[in-house]
Amino acid sequence: MTRAFTSFDYLGVKALRWTVGESLFEVVPEVGARLMRWQRAGRDVLHWPDNLSDLGQIAETYGGNPILFPFPARCFVGGKACQWIDPDGMRRQMPMHGLAKQGRFALMHADDAGFVATFCPDELARECYPFVYVFSVAYRFGQDQLSCEFSLENQGNRPIPWSAGHHFYFRMPLLDNVGIAAHRVQIVSTKSCLVNPATQGKMVALPPIRNEESIDNPLLANAVIHYGLRSNVARLLARSETAGMEIILEHGASSTPPPEYAFVTWSPALDAAFYCVEPWMGPSNSPEHRTGLHWVAPGQRSSHVVTVRICELNASTCPDY
Repeated sequence: MTRAFTSFDYLGVKALRWTVGESLFEVVPEVGARLMRWQRAGRDVLHWPDNLSDLGQIAETYGGNPILFPFPARCFVGGKACQWIDPDGMRRQMPMHGLAKQGRFALMHADDAGFVATFCPDELARECYPFVYVFSVAYRFGQDQLSCEFSLENQGNRPIPWSAGHHFYFRMPLLDNVGIAAHRVQIVSTKSCLVNPATQGKMVALPPIRNEESIDNPLLANAVIHYGLRSNVARLLARSETAGMEIILEHGASSTPPPEYAFVTWSPALDAAFYCVEPWMGPSNSPEHRTGLHWVAPGQRSSHVVTVRICELNASTCPDY
């Protein structure tokens, strides 16, 4: 297996590239710690727009894997979006998907296996999230897989709440000439809900959703939060008469994750160039409803690891194929 690690210029900043076997990964560590590209055998696994001309637009860019910290999607206070109440009872602003996706990171380490970058809060971030902490993102790249560890170290004297997440934009279709109806998502959960401006931030339960659904189901594309997980694994897969591909996402190492952990399914349109399956530490708006809100005690460190793997499906790798 070949392995190479290089740097290159991307829109005026230093970007890093890893080649591991047939997989290629490209990252801008200091701009949101954003994983931009993942290609396998020359084919995109993650969607990334080719027409981006300004990294100042990266927070609004659909593509790669934005880091959602400290909270994913929107927080609400009394139905008003992008606000939250901190542990001291103070109302504060909180941008959509948090602070990290548009934030600056310091590259702490990089080698031929991956990198570690640490969030550098600016004045707005310190006002929105007024704690003394170190938040780090560590990627490790392998042949046909990656892992990403979030680490939050509390360096202050009061507990810190968080509920971070990922926003993987998987390129569609997974296989050439395979329609959307042939793509399926598998999530073994006991609960599903919506949390959005229409629900005023409340967790509105949905009717039961089958553990395997075609992604042409428009309900799934509406940022459905699947939680009460019976398995730490979600699968996005496509099959044709001659080939198959599966993308496997795993929450941590335990086969049964904490019940508040979630996978989220979203797409802006059924014919979009991507489909999102997003591992979150809990449903959005956790500071208000408390489901999936995690705490790091003073002097302690908490982490969350997600692994993503690619598997080609055939008679030898998948007996049911």
